Amino acid sequence: MYSTFFSFKNYAVLLLAMFISTAAVNAQKDTFDIVMYTAPAGYTKEVKHSSVEYTYIDKNDKSWCQIAIYKKTKSLGSIEKDFNAEWQELVVKPLQITVAPQKEPVIQAGDWKIMSGGCSWNFKNTPVASVLTTYSGSGERISFLVNTTAERYMDDFVNFVTSVDLHKQGTPVAPIIETNNSKSVVGTWGKGNSVGQAGGSYGRWSYTKEQYIFNSNGTYSFARKVYREDDKETFLTREKGTFSIKGNLLSLVPSSNVIEAWSKKNGGDNFNQLLSRQNKPLEKTTYQFSVHYEAELKQTSLLLVAAATQRDGTFNATMQNSNAWRYGPTPPYTPIKLPE
Repeated sequence: MYSTFFSFKNYAVLLLAMFISTAAVNAQKDTFDIVMYTAPAGYTKEVKHSSVEYTYIDKNDKSWCQIAIYKKTKSLGSIEKDFNAEWQELVVKPLQITVAPQKEPVIQAGDWKIMSGGCSWNFKNTPVASVLTTYSGSGERISFLVNTTAERYMDDFVNFVTSVDLHKQGTPVAPIIETNNSKSVVGTWGKGNSVGQAGGSYGRWSYTKEQYIFNSNGTYSFARKVYREDDKETFLTREKGTFSIKGNLLSLVPSSNVIEAWSKKNGGDNFNQLLSRQNKPLEKTTYQFSVHYEAELKQTSLLLVAAATQRDGTFNATMQNSNAWRYGPTPPYTPIKLPE
């Protein structure tokens, strides 16, 4: 039963209270799309092209929780149709769930109609609860989703939703302010994910990080770390070279590029002993680039556009361009702590 995890009715009451009276929380708020909210403390943030996700994993008991905000899309004309469409797109397809959601009655709050629903399901004999909350109004819909393996994380989700404040529908996003020059790229820029998945569902703890460091003397370094909990080794790619900028073009000329395998001390997330080192091909690349402030993320980002490269991996900024990568500043990106 879905109620195995928590009282869904109590959650619905809290959700209603949130919309009747906008939360008067003094904590600093983040912004994504038309949503202002207080990020859950201790969670890892990952920005994707159509969502922002917050993930927490307890390395001791392997329990986890993920809270996601999805960008608004066009309404199908009713809250029922909007919720059903979001459930199919955000829950059924990626998680391969066949259980029908237990739905709560529709809540009316100002111009918004709100519907919540959830279910419990099993992944590798571990019960998981999924709750989707969808808002529909003025031709738009927007949704939040929580997936978790432990009841204690539902307090985090309730605190999160009670902090939410929605802008008026159609509120324009602040314009992007772009800067393209050699000084603008100097510093550390990174991207990465923090949750491994298998078959569309959560697997063992894993992550990949990629980062650039551009120096004022025209040199750069690039690093990629691949950590998987079940692997005996951690893989680290290290590249060095020079860069040049002409207009909106950023050219990289590498002088060295190696991939290293490191053992783990006590099986943890660390670099213990270097086991092997292998040279990799040198990949000269010219990107179209921009350094711009993104109001939704409240951060300045480095956007790189080019054909697929071995260096940068999967495109992660396809809303801007189908061949684009977004690298964020420090913070919120946490740099790779490289071995000596």
